[in-house]
Amino acid sequence: MTVASQLKQTIATLKGVESTLKVYRLQSQDEDTKSAYQEAIDTANEVINDLENRSKTLEFEEPQYKGY
Repeated sequence: MTVASQLKQTIATLKGVESTLKVYRLQSQDEDTKSAYQEAIDTANEVINDLENRSKTLEFEEPQYKGY
């Protein structure tokens, strides 16, 4: 498995985690819990954005990984 494919797989997994956190936040009744879920969602989103930027850089620097 190439670095590019591992990176894409990690991004997809993190997007799934982010979606699950959103569901939990919507189901929660407690405001403190909702706030904690939102903080986790924001952190996951930051990591996803960083990894997507890294993926774009990787594809630019190594064209053979484009589309993986």
